Amino acid sequence: MRNEIIIVNTDGCERPSSHMDYEMVKDVLYEKSKCEEISIIVQAYGRVDKTRLCVDHILRFTQDIPFRLILLDNGSEEKAVMDYFESVEYADKTIIRMTKNITAVYGLDKVMHMVDTKYVVIVNNDVLVTPSWLHNLLKCANSDPKIGMVCPVSTNVGCGQEIDLGGFGTINEMIKKAEHYNISDPAKWEERLRMIPTVVLYRREIFEVVGVYDTGYIHDWGDDDYSFRIRHAGYRLMLCKDTFVHHNHNIRAHEEKDPKDAYNLYKMGRTTFQKRHYGIDSWDDTNDTIASVLRKVDINHHYDGYVESLSIDCKCGAMILDVRNFYRRKEIYDIHTTALVKDIKYYHELQCVADRVIWGDLREIEEKPIYDFITIGKPINQYVNPMEILEKVYRMLTENGLVLFGLINSADYRQFLYCLGITDVRDKEMSRCIYKEEIIDLMLWMGGKIESVMQQEHHVDDEIKATIKAVWQNITQEIGGSNDNKLISNLLVKQYWFVVKKPNMAEIEEN
Repeated sequence: MRNEIIIVNTDGCERPSSHMDYEMVKDVLYEKSKCEEISIIVQAYGRVDKTRLCVDHILRFTQDIPFRLILLDNGSEEKAVMDYFESVEYADKTIIRMTKNITAVYGLDKVMHMVDTKYVVIVNNDVLVTPSWLHNLLKCANSDPKIGMVCPVSTNVGCGQEIDLGGFGTINEMIKKAEHYNISDPAKWEERLRMIPTVVLYRREIFEVVGVYDTGYIHDWGDDDYSFRIRHAGYRLMLCKDTFVHHNHNIRAHEEKDPKDAYNLYKMGRTTFQKRHYGIDSWDDTNDTIASVLRKVDINHHYDGYVESLSIDCKCGAMILDVRNFYRRKEIYDIHTTALVKDIKYYHELQCVADRVIWGDLREIEEKPIYDFITIGKPINQYVNPMEILEKVYRMLTENGLVLFGLINSADYRQFLYCLGITDVRDKEMSRCIYKEEIIDLMLWMGGKIESVMQQEHHVDDEIKATIKAVWQNITQEIGGSNDNKLISNLLVKQYWFVVKKPNMAEIEEN
């Protein structure tokens, strides 16, 4: 017979009243209650030396912010982990011990039910935090009550979250570089579709609204699933590019993992994600990002602090967020986004990202010059009527408006070798044969100004480069000399990116 009494102290909480709406109730429970603001959870499974470094850095670089420290031993076989946790000198400390390791997700889910602070921060035990790390993450989270998840950038991580501060040889050198780097700057915050939480700050209320992690994901893709569920509940994910931590773990070398087992978990998780999210692939459908292209765009047009944007065929909406982040860096925050999507499976996802979603093609949109920035998700030569699309899109631009689109290179090395009978590298879904000069001629004919033409190259090995060069040299022996380097460079272009501006009347009259 078990007779147990559990007392939960709610004396510091305020009871919501009937006149309060949904947001006011949450404000009372999570913003104005007298509970502590932050819990930091460090989960360890073995690796006591890395765990010690992790906790030491938290205590060293979080002295300006009070927090509750929760140390979770997730079934470590080594007694040294518990011995270390017990030795940690911190006034507000709780130790939780799982008797057996099930999975990392299982352990964290058990702890989440015990946490009642406004924010929950999870730090993997192979991460070293740095000066101002929590101050910066909190500043971002406090800037908008709809921000539910915040992550810093780090070493040894994917999903476009990795930087290395130019490299460092020692931990002390890393700390010094991080101290100079970690200067809070809202212009460096980027909204994301999904993130990998090596270090993550959650708004505690999302565990009430969204639920905890799904234990069905043993390892891979569970983070993606939780990112999607947070967005589906109306919250935003923010990557703080003004905050660096060091992930002390070589993910690419499969450190402490069996490569075959890791691949099986990856494959199983990816399939599970697609089943749970109605055919959406978290990799293929979120990586249509134009962030790397926009970083090369140096345009400073005046928009009076407001931007109307349209994104066409943008899958789950990564490029919509890329445009928002682009203007955020220019300190323009009032951006209205419209998504035009033909594939119905993306409709729900886009409703979580865009202000307005239209299902259909360009015929569904009135041909009026109302958009300041238009992006086209698919390469233009993958459409049936590419030139008609470009003409209509151009007419929909306002004065000084921009359109950004891609063009797959119709004269790349694959076509070159295919014409010579080398078919192994042929793209089975070759796009329409349109050359960049044709696009330039069309845009100039309509009155557009080519602001930029950028190149995205194929990633090919030295063997293919040597084959191309040898074949071309054999040809040039028959027809005379040529510029080998320029030719090979052109053949290795995978896709061109065009940024075209619609000039204002003053510029037109000037020309």
